[in-house]
Amino acid sequence: MTWPHQAKVEAFGQKHHTGLVALVFTDIVDSTRLKQVRGDRAAIERIERHHGLTRQLLAGFVEAEEVETAGDSFLLLFSRPSDAVRFALCLQAALGTPADEAGPPIRDRIGIHAGEVFIEGKAGTGRLFGMQVDTAARVASLAVGGQILMTRFVFDNARQVLRGDVLPGVAPLTWSNHGPYRLKGVDEPMEICEVAEATAGPRSPPADSEKAQRVIPADPEPVLGWRPALEQRVPGTEWTLEEKLGEGGFGEVWLGRHATLQERRVFKFCFRADRVRALKREVTLFRLLKERLGEHPHIVRLCDLYLDEPPFYLETEYVPGKDLASWCRSQGGVEAVPPVARLEIVAQTAEALQAAHEAGVIHRDVKPGNILVGVTETPDSVAGSPPLDSGQPAIARGPRTFNPAGLRVKLTDFGVGQVVSQSCLAGLTRAGFTQTILSGSQSPQTGTQIYMAPELLAGRPATTRSDIYSLGVVLYQLLVGDLTRPVTTDWAQEISDPLLRDDLQHCFAGHPHDRFANAGQMARNLRGLNQRREARAEQMAAQAAREAAAYRRGLVRATLVGAAAIGLLGCLVLFALRQTRLAQVAEFHAAQNARQALSAARLLDEQRQRAEAGELQARRNAYASDLNLAQQALQANNLGRALDLLNRHRPGAGQPDLRGWEWQYLWQRCQSDATAVLGQHSNSVKALAFAPDGRYLAAGDFDGLVKLWDCNRRHVITTLP
Repeated sequence: MTWPHQAKVEAFGQKHHTGLVALVFTDIVDSTRLKQVRGDRAAIERIERHHGLTRQLLAGFVEAEEVETAGDSFLLLFSRPSDAVRFALCLQAALGTPADEAGPPIRDRIGIHAGEVFIEGKAGTGRLFGMQVDTAARVASLAVGGQILMTRFVFDNARQVLRGDVLPGVAPLTWSNHGPYRLKGVDEPMEICEVAEATAGPRSPPADSEKAQRVIPADPEPVLGWRPALEQRVPGTEWTLEEKLGEGGFGEVWLGRHATLQERRVFKFCFRADRVRALKREVTLFRLLKERLGEHPHIVRLCDLYLDEPPFYLETEYVPGKDLASWCRSQGGVEAVPPVARLEIVAQTAEALQAAHEAGVIHRDVKPGNILVGVTETPDSVAGSPPLDSGQPAIARGPRTFNPAGLRVKLTDFGVGQVVSQSCLAGLTRAGFTQTILSGSQSPQTGTQIYMAPELLAGRPATTRSDIYSLGVVLYQLLVGDLTRPVTTDWAQEISDPLLRDDLQHCFAGHPHDRFANAGQMARNLRGLNQRREARAEQMAAQAAREAAAYRRGLVRATLVGAAAIGLLGCLVLFALRQTRLAQVAEFHAAQNARQALSAARLLDEQRQRAEAGELQARRNAYASDLNLAQQALQANNLGRALDLLNRHRPGAGQPDLRGWEWQYLWQRCQSDATAVLGQHSNSVKALAFAPDGRYLAAGDFDGLVKLWDCNRRHVITTLP
């Protein structure tokens, strides 16, 4: 990035800031026709009154502001999407109120979108920048007069909190999803939704425009139209929705209240046509369970269903309480829930699985989200003793207490379940749902992966023991205090109780045949944990008693053997002492002999050293005398005598070298050319003669010998008598 460009970016950053806001774009429909009918002046006055009404309504919202006004349009900013929708509803209601003015009424089209925008300057004084502003305008362009359209995020946020009957002048609401549209300038399609008063009648998808076209997805098209919302009545019923409980790929789950009976039910809505089969599957399994079990205390029962046309839904009983994860959070976390209560929750879930398995149904998605936990409000009225004999009759629960017997656990959501075999459906063929259970398209890996048994991950079919593995994962998570913890290879290190560790091993066995034979056995093991601990303690005590008796018998035998061993050891000790004494005497004599030998060796060494010193001194004396004689011989030109004297003092092997510089000096004097020649005669030389070429030399001595020399090579050629 170049410096000027970087400087511009930094200046823009200092001047602007970003924010996540809800944008409302309003536009007057047919304003041109209004001017044609009423005239410019009257039309402008009507538009000004419209703008005044808009600003008056906007003033009632604290965290909202007018960003820009251009002709017939407003761009408004809200901090909360629900406030943006509330404002739009109030504005449309106010504009729809009959007035005393002649001519066509003013009608607004409104688009709402939420996203991150650049805000210039301070709040209330700046402009907005970013694609989100254009998106809000594109959404508004799809609307007609009196219509409120919005994107999916705003839609989902607002319908959970807005109640149409409490807005001034606004009738009960209806919420609709019209599906995805491709907006100009936006990469991905966006779902366009609508809110309107229920009295306005059925809502139709917006028509395509130049800036927005409806998209037909490649995958199965979602069920469009009506959507559940707060205080909205389920079509064709007396049930009013009062709380959203959850959502998933199939749709949403809401809690409903009957208008006259004041009962509550849970509604599971399906918004995708391809997921209706899953609802039918769940209905089939519910019917199978009801036929074979009746009303089981630990399985949520099916009350009603509607699968003929949208909205598709199942109606099940309402269980006061929460799913396991939410319930644990309400208690202060898993670790705040006493261990006895954790085990009781799993035991009741195991009873539900046992009943389902006996009815021929495999759940295939056992997890905390599908385990509902509630507590009776009057635990003291519960008959019988606590299911776990823990010695703790009551468990702290915030400012109150609850008895383990007061825990009420139910298993829900059989949407991905299956039957053990086709024979289980023999009596349900008339229902017309058989193919939803036996379809070969169902994947063995349907479910939540962290709770899936190894055989399911390997692609093999589910069995009842696959559910036992899943429930074992839930038990492990409750024991370690973390409902998100996966089962790893070292899981056993975190379970200190050996009995619970053994139970988990019978849940997590890699081969299904090595797991619990049925879920009921798992429930009995958990409920009988204290008895098992007592039995184990008795076994360990009996084992300890047997070991103590064996120890005593062994101690007697060891005493007898020890006495015999001590006697034998005494004999061995006496023998060893005698041998030790003899060894000490022998050692003394050996040491004495060694000392005597050492003294003799020292004496011999001293004598040798004195002899060597005397010899060395004699050599030194001879050396001094011979060097004196050698010097005299050289002075007398008796080279042979001198060399003989010097050669006497060359050291032999192992002898010290006594030669010094004086020896080297005399030796050097013996190495001249004349010496080399004349020194070869045993007597004095009396005559010398050179050859004419100077190469040869003849030397004669008093003995009458003549030696012929090669001067270049300093070599005697021959000796003549």
